[in-house]
Amino acid sequence: METDLFFDGNELCGRLETGQRYHLIFLDVLMKKLNGVETGKFIRRVIDDYDTRIIYVSCDKEYAIELIQNQPTNFLKKPVGARQIFQNLDAIQRRDRKEQNQFFYRQGKLVHEIPYSEIVYYQSMGRKIQIHTPKQVYEYNGKLSQLLKEGLPSNFICIHKSYIINRDYVMRRMYDKIYLKDTEEWLPVSQKYRKQVRESLKKSIIHTFGGPAGKSYAGFSTNYDRETDEFCI
Repeated sequence: METDLFFDGNELCGRLETGQRYHLIFLDVLMKKLNGVETGKFIRRVIDDYDTRIIYVSCDKEYAIELIQNQPTNFLKKPVGARQIFQNLDAIQRRDRKEQNQFFYRQGKLVHEIPYSEIVYYQSMGRKIQIHTPKQVYEYNGKLSQLLKEGLPSNFICIHKSYIINRDYVMRRMYDKIYLKDTEEWLPVSQKYRKQVRESLKKSIIHTFGGPAGKSYAGFSTNYDRETDEFCI
């Protein structure tokens, strides 16, 4: 577990503006300069972050109504003990597993978790799996076949025996390769998976922009060109 400590709402908001994100924030209601209510509004409305869990902490409950608009996970009244902290951490982890918001993997005796939304693709490297995110690459012992067997969110598609990608990061597709934003690289699409990759991306475009196939939406087209084998550029 990695933690950061802030004594002022402005300090936290400044860090979040740099792109830093947290899985969970324990947010005091009464803070210097920018209080917890306004800090919560910044998180939800200004940077449009509805993934981060917020647990409010305060001496009294007079702010409870104001806090509801920031969609907190819970409200804890001070003093807060270790038992309450761990009960809330366990509850969040159980919910994330159920809702498939987080990917969990084991490394030695430790269990790590990464939001699925931050995973660009998985790569098989012998007996290890690399998890590529925009900022960092993580690694653990495992096989892609086991990942597929256990199940991943529907936006993850297998494009090669060595790669499973997050469809949300696809920026361009050609006949035998896919370009991913953030990591800015082309990955190969093997012949075995080309048809299902094409259909998956096609459904994603229709789902995102609506309407029938063959119509163009916001620069994307669901038309299929047999010569170039492209439709999502």
